[in-house]
Amino acid sequence: MNPPSSPEISDKEEPWRATIDTSSPFSSVKEAVILFEGHSNASEEVALLEVKYQIAQVERDLIAKERETLDVLKELEMTKRIAKDLKLKLQKEAMPKVHPVMDYEEHCPKFCENQVDLVDLNTSTKQSLEVDFRRTIDGLTGILTTAQLLKSKIQNEKSLLEVTRQNLSANTAEVLSLEKHLNQMTLRLQLNADIENSRLITETAKSEVSKLTADLEQTKAKIKSAEIRQHAVKNIEAEAKASEVAALEKIKALSDSDNSNSNIQNTSRVNLPVKQFLELFRKASEVDKLSRRNIEENQSKQEAITEITEKSNTSRQSVDEARRKWRLEHVQKQHSLRNNTTKLTDKTTNEVTTKSVSSEDNNAGQKDNRKPKVTLRQLLNEEKSVRNVCKKFPTKRKKFSVLSLLNWMIKIRRTRRRRLRIRRRSMFDFSC
Repeated sequence: MNPPSSPEISDKEEPWRATIDTSSPFSSVKEAVILFEGHSNASEEVALLEVKYQIAQVERDLIAKERETLDVLKELEMTKRIAKDLKLKLQKEAMPKVHPVMDYEEHCPKFCENQVDLVDLNTSTKQSLEVDFRRTIDGLTGILTTAQLLKSKIQNEKSLLEVTRQNLSANTAEVLSLEKHLNQMTLRLQLNADIENSRLITETAKSEVSKLTADLEQTKAKIKSAEIRQHAVKNIEAEAKASEVAALEKIKALSDSDNSNSNIQNTSRVNLPVKQFLELFRKASEVDKLSRRNIEENQSKQEAITEITEKSNTSRQSVDEARRKWRLEHVQKQHSLRNNTTKLTDKTTNEVTTKSVSSEDNNAGQKDNRKPKVTLRQLLNEEKSVRNVCKKFPTKRKKFSVLSLLNWMIKIRRTRRRRLRIRRRSMFDFSC
């Protein structure tokens, strides 16, 4: 019997064992960063990369140690099996030694003849058994020593595994804290960017609103000045109509008196030549045409003013709608950001938004409450023009006749032409 020799743990005797390369592919973290992500000066990114690299190394070490523990456990199982086999063999070899003695004591007379041969056989078997027994004892002692060594190695590896687990837990906690810090930083940066965008939007909206309000004020001032001028023109026209009615009544009265005088006394009649009558008729027709043109121009200008007012109203409505939409979008963004950020960031955003909204409301209220201004210069110029027109009427009474009446009507029409020219110039200047 040749008992198995004590197994020694070595890679040469056991080619079935797999070897794992746990060496790091990079000498430092900077080399890995330069190869994969480029050189970065940010300390936080470098720390994260170092932590990740350490985690990868620890995972590799854990895998290698787990494999080694599995190999050790397999070897222990093999040694246990070998020990059991040796025990069984020893028991089998010890049994025939006891039984022959009993048979010899029971059947002593049968083996008396062959006693010398049995003695020789017993001595040879004893020597062989002693040799085998010594070998088995040596093998068992070697197995026990190897088992103790393996147990000590397993305990050391367990302690190392606990240390690595503790290091992993600490590293994971650090990684989580760094991730939280990075998330907070990114959220703060997003908030700052959103706040800047909202400020830019508010500034642009304010500038647009100020431009539109200025345009509205200008249009309102133009409309008011046009209304004042129209009112003055209507008053002048009413005065002219009243003067015309009075003149016609006087003409009728004079014609009645002339007829009565002609019946009583044969007075001489005034005979106009045909050329003068045609000239007067032509001038009267020209005056009528000019008055009609002026009326049409005034109507077109009034229509243009109404169109301008409608456009201003529509632009104002569009601005109000744009402001409302922007406010709704801004409020929705604030709510979404409040749910993701901390209390400090919430306070800052709330203060900024409330200030911006209140300033916009105050500016809008102030701009809406402003009244369109009309300068004193315009009012004085209008009063002077009205006075000048009123001064042009003759104050002295003259003797009425047909020629004087015609001259008076021509003068009135000339004054009307002048007024219309003045109106055209003023409206043209106003439109420019």
